[in-house]
Amino acid sequence: MGGIFTKHETPEPTPPKSLPHLKPLADALDGSLFAYGDDGYEAARLGQVWTPDKCQPGDGRKFSPKTHPTETWNKDAAKLPAAIAQVASVADVAACVRYCRAAKIPCGVACGRHSHECLQQDSFVVDLQALRKCELGERQGGVKVLRCEGGALNGDAYQALDGSGLCITLGQHPGTGCGGLVQQGGHGIAEKVLGLSIDALVECTVVTADGATVKASSEQNADLFWALRGGCGNFGVVVEFVFEPKPFRQMVPSLQRVHLPIPFLC
Repeated sequence: MGGIFTKHETPEPTPPKSLPHLKPLADALDGSLFAYGDDGYEAARLGQVWTPDKCQPGDGRKFSPKTHPTETWNKDAAKLPAAIAQVASVADVAACVRYCRAAKIPCGVACGRHSHECLQQDSFVVDLQALRKCELGERQGGVKVLRCEGGALNGDAYQALDGSGLCITLGQHPGTGCGGLVQQGGHGIAEKVLGLSIDALVECTVVTADGATVKASSEQNADLFWALRGGCGNFGVVVEFVFEPKPFRQMVPSLQRVHLPIPFLC
């Protein structure tokens, strides 16, 4: 047991490899591109911290990108990507994917930033934090649907559903990204009643590996739609999720698991 508490030094991180031809891509984007060493790179890598005493009013909303910015939660697992693109549009996402394909560079996607995989060494990161809009609307026939952009967090989706009497299964932490959660099935406190997140998913808009933007549903690109519901994000960058929420007016009791450090337990 003594070895667990042995003090050790963390080795210095290895600088990432430089990437070619970033200037033309940066000029073409609506958003911002940060290469390793640029001013703003470290802020883009680690995101912003939820600090209640520094939160700015978010248009009277309880949860918004202003009050709850996207944060990198697993900082110990955050490596040094070669570049981070803070995309501002679907066209930006497509341009970044085409760049990575042409340059044969590993492409990562950052959404809620809970994943250990989104900020990998030497990769090119497509950061979706500017694409967090969630809106409750209707499809043809008057069916209520919740549309969430690819960078939306659980809290953004819950905020859009607030007061509607409708719900879908999402995770317990409001800072978890819908993109990572949903594409792994989507567990949550309402799953015993409503099923998994993917049971409410009816359509996705996806940027595929060739940079094309396509719709995927049970009627269009059905094989891709099947793969996205549990494929863990390996089949493209989802830039919009469309859910069909269900009526839900009951309270759900829940217990929260807490992890305590070993010294606290000894």
